[in-house]
Amino acid sequence: MPPFKLYPTLAVIGMLAIVSVFLAWPKQNSPENPSLVSDDNSSPQPYTTQALPFTNSPLLNTPTVIPASPAPTVSPVVFVEPVESFVQRVMKKPFGLYVDPDNSPVQPERFSGYHTGADAEFTDTKVDVPVKSIAEGQVRSARRSNGYGGVVVIEHVINDQPHLVIYGHLDPTRLIKENSSVTAGETIGYLGRDKSAETDGERKHLHLAILSGTKLDLRGYVSNPEELINWLNPLDLYTPLPTP
Repeated sequence: MPPFKLYPTLAVIGMLAIVSVFLAWPKQNSPENPSLVSDDNSSPQPYTTQALPFTNSPLLNTPTVIPASPAPTVSPVVFVEPVESFVQRVMKKPFGLYVDPDNSPVQPERFSGYHTGADAEFTDTKVDVPVKSIAEGQVRSARRSNGYGGVVVIEHVINDQPHLVIYGHLDPTRLIKENSSVTAGETIGYLGRDKSAETDGERKHLHLAILSGTKLDLRGYVSNPEELINWLNPLDLYTPLPTP
């Protein structure tokens, strides 16, 4: 009798055993395999899709407040007095005053109208009085003019707008040159002598007028008060009073 061959039979039995084991093996994380599912449902596993529970912790629920950046500090423009004690010396003819030969605080008077500037009086002194630029700017005119004697006109920026500032009754022989650039506080001339050709016969004083825009108007007086809207009151640049 030929020997009985067991090899094919054993191979088939082995394969069937492997398949049986594979089918019987539990799937991970399935409900049928509770040993692999966490009993603590309050502790989500890493990378889980379970939502985090709400908490009243101030660290988690308080919104982050980002402080606002401080507003930039803008330094106000400080204007230089054109002459020493300018504000205190405006004693007779302030801005807007109506004068005529009969009622003027200055006698004798040859002008009439509403005053377009402010006059700083210096009849009490015979020494040279330097006149300074109230701010940086560009000299538009420096010459002799009727009613003023010597006069300097400088374009300054005031309230972010161009203005022409008129410095009147200066010695015409000692004026800054036209088209010059000036800095705040720079000397641009000297007051003319009292009742001389340097002031066109006027008393020793500074007439300071501030005209809006860049169209030159040298009038020291206007006939209608409505026209004063084209000028600024020079004393408004020095409120409060400048520190000595």
